Amino acid sequence: MVVSGALRVLLLCLLSPRLRGAEVQYVNDGNLAQIVHYLQNNYSPGEGRQFAVAVNIPAQLCTGKFLMQNFTNALNASKSNVVKNAMTGPNRTYVGERLIGATLKDDGTKNRTNFHSEYLLLMRPNPAHSHMKILLDRDQSGCAIFYTYNSPCKNTCLNEKSDRCIINNLIMFKGHPGPTAFVYHKLFENDNRNITRKFEDIDIRVPLYRCNSSRSSDSCRRCFEGSNLGYCRNNSTELR
Repeated sequence: MVVSGALRVLLLCLLSPRLRGAEVQYVNDGNLAQIVHYLQNNYSPGEGRQFAVAVNIPAQLCTGKFLMQNFTNALNASKSNVVKNAMTGPNRTYVGERLIGATLKDDGTKNRTNFHSEYLLLMRPNPAHSHMKILLDRDQSGCAIFYTYNSPCKNTCLNEKSDRCIINNLIMFKGHPGPTAFVYHKLFENDNRNITRKFEDIDIRVPLYRCNSSRSSDSCRRCFEGSNLGYCRNNSTELR
């Protein structure tokens, strides 16, 4: 569905916590950096390969003092090899108690296009009862972090005309009382052109961050805070 300019302004007013006056629990940047670094190192299916994982962990791990042992204990059931084997298996999806993950999956059509990893987690088995929605509901007060190696692409995931657009379903994060974050490491291909509006569509539903996942400290920035948007739109993965 194409949203008109006037309707878009109205949606921004209704959804944006800044305009509604609602209090948002933001994830501590330092905690987020360590979490994303761990997720990338332990669950990536291979260097440079696209994948997405999401966790719902005790909120203290995101907003208080971060202890790696407490974090790994929370994810104890999601062993690295088990998760990666599931994400590279026939279903390309792993579903655990605290963590879910996916890689690209052939859609089975003659065009041989892919279901993107973000779509598999946010829209499957169906939008109302997706893997992500079920994960959020397991711990209403928990901290929910959605991490994707590449940012969602403009032509499919963020394209309002596509039947695989994830934007509308990100509204599920607005109803989650605990801290939330939507994080990516690398800007997808040449999507830096005209990406600001698409990123706004994400951020008004769930705070958008970019993290250099190869670093475990001082590596995460919230895209719509201060002057961080330039970094979030830059093809380079180095912090400026």
